[in-house]
Amino acid sequence: MNDVLQAYYSYCLKADLQSAIQSLQKLNRSGDKELKIFHEKFLARFVNKNEKENIKCEDDFVKSIIRSYRAYYREALLQPKKLLNHNAILSKDLKRIMFNEGVKFSTVASFEKLEKILEREFHKRGFLALFGTVKPFRSLMIWKKESFKIFNVSLPEKKQKVKVIFLEQFLELGWMHYATFGKYYVGGWARKDALYCVKQAYKIDSPTFNIHYLSHEAQHFSDYKSFPKLIQIDLEYRAKLAELALARSPKKFLNKLTSEAKKDKNMPHSFAAYKILDGLTDATLPTKIRREAIGLLLQHSSALKKHGSKKVRTVLLD
Repeated sequence: MNDVLQAYYSYCLKADLQSAIQSLQKLNRSGDKELKIFHEKFLARFVNKNEKENIKCEDDFVKSIIRSYRAYYREALLQPKKLLNHNAILSKDLKRIMFNEGVKFSTVASFEKLEKILEREFHKRGFLALFGTVKPFRSLMIWKKESFKIFNVSLPEKKQKVKVIFLEQFLELGWMHYATFGKYYVGGWARKDALYCVKQAYKIDSPTFNIHYLSHEAQHFSDYKSFPKLIQIDLEYRAKLAELALARSPKKFLNKLTSEAKKDKNMPHSFAAYKILDGLTDATLPTKIRREAIGLLLQHSSALKKHGSKKVRTVLLD
């Protein structure tokens, strides 16, 4: 029955909740108590919409924003073809909450402007937040504590020194966390100044952290400097190749890529996974997989440099 849940999670990560719902039909025939509980939680969240609220926060304004995003996640996941309408409803709801709280904003403010105002307001209240889009949906992460450490990362093409900021005490972890009931969520991201890590997602200095977080995000960090105009699809392609080239168990990582792969250019992670699988010619032995991953990365770097490192946006979509 683990396979049933994994299929559900896999579809969720591809933002395909309708297929995920179909995969859960097998749970109806299961006598497994744990699976029955999961199915009941799913029904409460996505079908009956009577889930008991679980927001561990005393600030009513912050709680209202979280409620608004969770309602948005639910409706956007159920009806992704109406995403523009869901985005508009979320924007209207955020403005309503801000107005009621006396937070100043322009009635014609863009989503991005609203998010910046909310980020500042959260900071005043003792919270840190990341707004924006984790494609295809808008997403929200909220936490309370930060610390940092410096790492030297060996990537396939170079060594990269990075500052990692560890984030702790989360109140909200985005739409993936919501869709999978906390099983999967964004574990970190890279910016031009540093890497950011959701500390609870990793055992620090484990192979998972060193390879699947550090290598992936350090590749982004390096590429932001080497190829400043590069779009997210190409960035994810390169970061996943770095992971594959350095993975202790490349076949296991290939299974992960297979579970998330989708030929959809609107989902950079899924499309990058699809392009990697499409580019591999021999996935039999670990050494061959690693060698091919390095080859694909070097080939991609060569193509980017040929197009002009400082101005190239993509070669995968050309």
